[in-house]
Amino acid sequence: MSTKLADLAEPFFAAAAEGRLVIPKCQHCGELFFYPTVLCPHCHQMGHDWVEVSGRGSVYSFTEVYSTPAPTMPTPYTVAIIELDEGVRMMSNIVDADFGSYDIGTPVRVKFGTNLNGQHVPFFVPVAE
Repeated sequence: MSTKLADLAEPFFAAAAEGRLVIPKCQHCGELFFYPTVLCPHCHQMGHDWVEVSGRGSVYSFTEVYSTPAPTMPTPYTVAIIELDEGVRMMSNIVDADFGSYDIGTPVRVKFGTNLNGQHVPFFVPVAE
């Protein structure tokens, strides 16, 4: 089994390219977790399956970023921690919404796009309740 992050995350990015959001589920304790890692963060055992999740959740935390790591990346942009309905938190971006039009607890849904490397990734957009 490879321990390189790129190899561990390959199923995540492959599913994103198909428009599906998947996260690891431990084969031993059954807990969901994110980010991909060799050992389950709950029971510390090796072995997980990838399961598709709803892609719905809420904003747990966020910040507006005004500087950019790449000159081709538009600013400002929002980095957020999204709490999925399944209870797992993941870092992503909020897109297609003006800053100030969402807050902690705002419901969101996944929207797939590409990052600066052309890799398919999940972003999140606010949804009306």
